[in-house]
Formats: sequence, structure tokens, C-alpha cells
Amino acid sequence: MISGIIGHPLKNPRSISIWKDFFKKNNIKSEMIKWEIDDANFNQFITELFNNPHFLATAVTMPYKKKALDFAEVIDVSAQSAQSTNLLIKKNNIITAYNTDVLGAEKSIFKQISKFKYIIILGFGGTGEAIYRYFNKKYPKKNIIVISSKKFKEVTFKKKLTQKLISHKSIIINCTPLGSDLSNEYLNKLPICEDLLNDIEPNSLIFDIVYSPEKTKLYYECKKRNIKYINGKNMNTYQAQEALDLIFDAYKKNEKI
Repeated sequence: MISGIIGHPLKNPRSISIWKDFFKKNNIKSEMIKWEIDDANFNQFITELFNNPHFLATAVTMPYKKKALDFAEVIDVSAQSAQSTNLLIKKNNIITAYNTDVLGAEKSIFKQISKFKYIIILGFGGTGEAIYRYFNKKYPKKNIIVISSKKFKEVTFKKKLTQKLISHKSIIINCTPLGSDLSNEYLNKLPICEDLLNDIEPNSLIFDIVYSPEKTKLYYECKKRNIKYINGKNMNTYQAQEALDLIFDAYKKNEKI
């Protein structure tokens, strides 16, 4: 069978080695291919891929997390709520879209969520928007605020964090790449300025979806100030496991067809 990851650009996606190891361990006879497809060829490529009788699953990354939804026959509640997908699976000849990013994010902080009235999301890119939309639907009583210059009518936006905002006991979710090793430009940057870190309500929680490096500049600044901090390692692990469980189930059902 054939599986892969679709995106543009694709550097060294972790999912390739993770999926290959899982396939080998569970005796799943499938390739795992990096499909770097530009926008002009995306529609034709994905249509042909889904028509391939050997297709099993594909991870979906930027910039296609929204666009790929149009090609799914069934949309799981995770993808429906997030209005984007990072996983497409063929099961019983039907293409289903999931969003395991939001499931992984929720699982990472599930035990903490009830303790907070406010959730502040930094960044409204692919993952930030998905987490916002999923959490907004799943937790309608929470005050969810997005910090971003990008705006949608139905979303509560602020252009920047303020002292007033962080005076509330909140979960602050960093969905920006700042602090990550995706580029040298990001590595030594903070998504929250140091002055505001000094003013964060002491019982707040910072959830940083960055997982590489494991200890970012934000981690060290939080540690200095005794601010509770969780990085994205568990989220990455949870979403990967969720995806692989779904793929394994589909593989077994496909074998019976």
C-alpha cells in the first residue's frame, strides 16, 4: 500500500520515520513517501492519489490543511470543528479527514482546562486557528482570545498581549514558531516579551506547542519566574499516536475488503 505526507515546502518531516517504524512494527505493508506538491498541481495530485487502489493514508501539512478537506467524503468531528485536516485515511474505500493536532493539544492540557476561565492563543496560523476553532466549539463557556494581526469576524482578536490580559489566570498557548529550531531566525525569540512575563498571573499556565528544541528560550524564562510551562512534546506524541491508531484500524478493515 501507499502512504505519505503532503505539503510545500517539506524539509525533514518527523512523520516519515515515525510512520515507517510503526508500519514495520505492526507488519503494515505500506510505503511512506514525501510528496512535495506545489499549489498548481495539488488538485490533480490528490484526486489521482485517492483513486489509487493502493492508497492508505496521508499526513497533511501547510499550506493544504484547509484545502484538503474538500477532497474528503467524511469529515470527523475533530476536523469539522477545526475546519482543517492533518490526516486523510482511506477506509472501506471512503476517504475520511481527521485533525489529530487538536486532539493532541487537548490531551496535553485536558486535566488543566477546567481550572481556567481564560484561554489566550498566540498566533492564528494553521495550528493556532485549528486549536481555536476546536476549543471554541468544545469549551463554549471559556473566554478564548487570539493574539494576531490576522482577523476573522467571529473570533475575539487582540493585536498584542497587554498587562490587563495577562492579569487573568489563563492558559496561554503559543502557536507561533518563535523559539523553535525551524530556522535560526526563530530560535532565540520569545512569543511573549520579557516585561510581560514578569506580570503574568502567578497561577497561569503556558502551553508551548514547540517541541524542538525541547527547552526553548521561553522555557528558561518561565523557569526563572516559576511560571508553569508545558512544551509541545506530549502534543506531538499524542497526535502521532492518535493518527497511527486510526491508520492501523483502517489497514485492518481494508484487508478484509
